[in-house]
Amino acid sequence: GEVAASQDYPNFRPTLDFNFAATKKLDPRITYSRTGSASFTNEFGKVVLVGGNAPRFDHDPDTGECKGLLIEESRTNLLTYSHEFDQTNWSNVRSTDSKTVATNDPQGLQTAFKLVANTDNNTHRLDKINLSMATSTAHTFSVWAKAAEYTGVSLTIADSSNNTNGVYFDLSAGTFTIPGNAHTGRMEAYPNGWYRCSTTFTTPSSITFQQVLIGILQNGTTDTYAGNGSSGIYIWGAQLEVGAFPTSYIPTDSVTATRGADIVEIEGEDFSDFYNQNEGTIMLSAIFNSDNRTSAAVTIDDISNTSEYIEVGYRAGGGSSGKVGAYVRTDAGGDQYFKGFDNSATIGSEFKVAFGYNDDDYASSANGLTVHTDTSGTTSKVLDRLRLSAVDTVDAEGSGYYRRLVYYPKRLPNNQLETLTS
Repeated sequence: GEVAASQDYPNFRPTLDFNFAATKKLDPRITYSRTGSASFTNEFGKVVLVGGNAPRFDHDPDTGECKGLLIEESRTNLLTYSHEFDQTNWSNVRSTDSKTVATNDPQGLQTAFKLVANTDNNTHRLDKINLSMATSTAHTFSVWAKAAEYTGVSLTIADSSNNTNGVYFDLSAGTFTIPGNAHTGRMEAYPNGWYRCSTTFTTPSSITFQQVLIGILQNGTTDTYAGNGSSGIYIWGAQLEVGAFPTSYIPTDSVTATRGADIVEIEGEDFSDFYNQNEGTIMLSAIFNSDNRTSAAVTIDDISNTSEYIEVGYRAGGGSSGKVGAYVRTDAGGDQYFKGFDNSATIGSEFKVAFGYNDDDYASSANGLTVHTDTSGTTSKVLDRLRLSAVDTVDAEGSGYYRRLVYYPKRLPNNQLETLTS
């Protein structure tokens, strides 16, 4: 029998087609930069540390699938000796710790520590003390942990009185509980029994918070018990950062370390060779991992006047919070086009959005949703740069994964916009 297909694709090649998730490399037209050491997860689920200016193609640690090109905002790991837990200002409370060869760490090396509870019938912890945390500010504390004889870990952002309970992680079940306080939690499985556990807490305005606590739980909930001096859990890679979500690991030694923002641009002839000022279509497939503006968006703008731009992707700010869509702005004429599609994306999930432009002929679709059109508006004729995770004067300020970016030098028909995002 015959099979009829209603989907309609363009019958000519795009002038730009970056399939980051498939190729795991950058096109030579792209200029990429980043200061500071950074990390990503490779296809085998291992954490890989890289130096500055090295692009990162991140992978799902469970399935090994490439998520795409990782772009992040600048963050600082406020903890020194992030994986040397026997060094300065790591303080044992009814516990001992030592480097172990009993298991490989999340890098596949033997640099993990075993954290052991002593025989006191009490709580058992490893504290990082004498920290300086800003008040009224969201902080995120993360550690990789693995069950040994005991199967739980707790993470707490605390003041000097240790008066918050943090988040309790069950390293056997892969679940966590929050015992009635203002912390929130995340848990991501890695190979060989490791989990990256994290908690986020907003410091109050009136109390100084200066510690983070790693607790040894007998199981996923029991924090008070008598240990035997040899049983414990494994830990590696601690990070405390200002922000409402964890970002990729930033290793530190005797001083704190900052990972700069990932800057991705196309300018000059490399831009003008693919871009049509009068009409065109942009298609983006991406994943956003935070609710910050430009977490996963492509912007085409004017270098000399960043108030003029086309933006396509996820937008958390700018008048329509938490939506995928397209936005056109000119300095002289203000907002020419804006459409944010409801229920078009969630954190951690892929979205697709396409936008076609021509004077008085705009249209967009996201995830195969009905095309939205606008027949009034003028596109700036002086755009000369493409950027990822950047708009106006703002560089990358959220965590996003760019899977594919396609540009056609024609305004595609509405049905093709819907097909490209299905």
